Amino acid sequence: TEQQENYEEQEDKEGFVVMSYNVVGFRPQQEEDREDLIEKIAALAEEKAASVVCFQEFNNTQSNTDRMETALRNLRYSSFVNYDFGDQAAYGGGMAVYSAYPIINSGVVDMGTQRVHSMWVDLKVDSDTIRVISNHLQSTHVTKQDRDETITAKIINDTTASEKVMSLAHKLAENYSLRAAQAKCLREFIKESPYEVIVCGDFNDTAGSYVYRKIARRLKDTFTEQGVGYVYTFRDFMNLLRIDYIFVSDGFKVHEYEVPEVKYSDHLPVLSRVQLVDRRGD
Repeated sequence: TEQQENYEEQEDKEGFVVMSYNVVGFRPQQEEDREDLIEKIAALAEEKAASVVCFQEFNNTQSNTDRMETALRNLRYSSFVNYDFGDQAAYGGGMAVYSAYPIINSGVVDMGTQRVHSMWVDLKVDSDTIRVISNHLQSTHVTKQDRDETITAKIINDTTASEKVMSLAHKLAENYSLRAAQAKCLREFIKESPYEVIVCGDFNDTAGSYVYRKIARRLKDTFTEQGVGYVYTFRDFMNLLRIDYIFVSDGFKVHEYEVPEVKYSDHLPVLSRVQLVDRRGD
């Protein structure tokens, strides 16, 4: 099959492909994707021969997980955590990792909050173990109404413009502070990892932010390593924002980076082919 050919072609290359994607609960952005959105997302992962796929905003219903497992038949191992730390078994939004490599351990990063923002899995890759940390840091909570009222030309003639802008600024500042605290916890967790790490996900902050600098410290941004030209990962805000990332520790070599232009979510998927070339601590 075409999928098998993709994997056979990938095996001839060095390393393996990691994909990170905020799928917004599998809510279609276009009407024609409504019926088979999960299959289309899985087909993209298969087309790119991804060996590790990290989903954010994964709507964990039995139907969704059954369909995803059927569609991602090459990724036999999976782990899911609910955003609600106190209700792990409940259906709802959360994060999921699918892997072609055995998952030998998993957990969440303790940030002292009720809501889970980071999960991790340890994968057995040949004779090595690596740690993959998938993240969905505090949302900006900027609504479509906020964007329509403040990031358009009509605000010039809006008599309540100053109040709307101040309200948006307050919302952004409050959530920025929460993300900063989460970034500190995540940085400590990364530092304590006994294995080489892949850190990916939706960080809801740009490359110029404190959050980015804190998390990226002593890690390699796969876009910086192999990206070409202008890249964005969030399809709103006039396609200006790169807020989804794949970072790797020094034991990895980055071979490829790609952000496919698909419209299955308000985010774009991020993919990178990485190769483990050294063991952490050696």
